[in-house]
Amino acid sequence: MRQYIEEIHCAHAASEGSGSGFLVSGIQVSFGDEHLGGKLYTPVGPGPWPLVICSHGFTGTYENLVSTCEMLTQIGVAGLCFDFRNGTGSLSSGDFLKMSVETEVMDLTLLTSYCQHLPVIRPDKIVLLGHSQGGLVSALTAARHPDAAAGLILVYPAFSIVDDVHSRFPDRDHLPDTYSVLGATVGRPFAEDIWDLDVYSEIAAYRKPVLIMHGTDDEIVDISCSERAAGIYSQATFIPIEGAGHGFRGDALQKSFAAIRKYLQDIGMAGSPG
Repeated sequence: MRQYIEEIHCAHAASEGSGSGFLVSGIQVSFGDEHLGGKLYTPVGPGPWPLVICSHGFTGTYENLVSTCEMLTQIGVAGLCFDFRNGTGSLSSGDFLKMSVETEVMDLTLLTSYCQHLPVIRPDKIVLLGHSQGGLVSALTAARHPDAAAGLILVYPAFSIVDDVHSRFPDRDHLPDTYSVLGATVGRPFAEDIWDLDVYSEIAAYRKPVLIMHGTDDEIVDISCSERAAGIYSQATFIPIEGAGHGFRGDALQKSFAAIRKYLQDIGMAGSPG
């Protein structure tokens, strides 16, 4: 992780206000000519607090995870939601045509390094949480830097991305400069960066407890992808969410929140600071 810390030229956090029982600070991590931006939600009090870093999915933004961060503060845990670089969000810089799983792994690695040095955060109690593509990114980051991730929460993780690319193009030489994915135009790096990635072999390197949740009616990423991952991880809890699709709302969302709270309590993350 040290090599990534050295790439961060400047970083800052500024208070933006508070809600019912929590504080909100804007953060920005700059490196080169680019920056990552996000919102840090902390319980009221001096801390330091355990932290869950929440990664959004394909074409998502930090706003998709605000409710998760607010929920976390209710159990004595800080939550950070952010916009990946090269995405569709307003808080970070970049070009969507340059976006790939690997650029997002770099973003999450940098952000984790940054959070380890925040006075209000316990560096030994940082959990990675990701939705869809953000779940794949979180899983890869945890596998490559297991000492930095005290836990891992995967919500309908997009472990099918590599297979989707291979089924679409016969070989690397036939990758186009741009193409459409779920109605969005991506660049060649989106496919090229993961062409040789063996997802399931790589994620198996993470040996700490993992929580995986997936909707039984998901039509974008089949639930079998998460079932397979649950069998590969050495300590996995797999929870199918009946009737839910690719995105949790209503009862499905509340069930996922309950599972997250229990998981964090089980691994000793939820509770008082210190």
